[in-house]
Amino acid sequence: MKTLFDIKPLSANTDPISSFETAEKNRPTINEQAFKVLKALTEHNGVTSLELSEKSGIDYAVCARRLPDLRRYGAVQNCAHPCGREICNVCTLAMFKNYKGEKRIIWYVKEVK
Repeated sequence: MKTLFDIKPLSANTDPISSFETAEKNRPTINEQAFKVLKALTEHNGVTSLELSEKSGIDYAVCARRLPDLRRYGAVQNCAHPCGREICNVCTLAMFKNYKGEKRIIWYVKEVK
């Protein structure tokens, strides 16, 4: 059975052979991380990657790397609005500013239609 990251390559066509070898070696770990992050987001929907890390106990770097991967594969989105766009002009919930004034992306599990 194919898993999430078996569908598309983890390295670019122009990468050296060592990138392809490393990607293949790490594919099971990446799959495992992605599914853990997706499960955690299902339990804590509508959070930033830092909040997800804090609430789930998953390392922040893992959350920050796997959420964009999951978005590319259509499993998560940054918009709570039904339009389903990555960042929606209508949806003001997609981003907020933290106490430093820095933008933070809020992540949502994409609803299956």
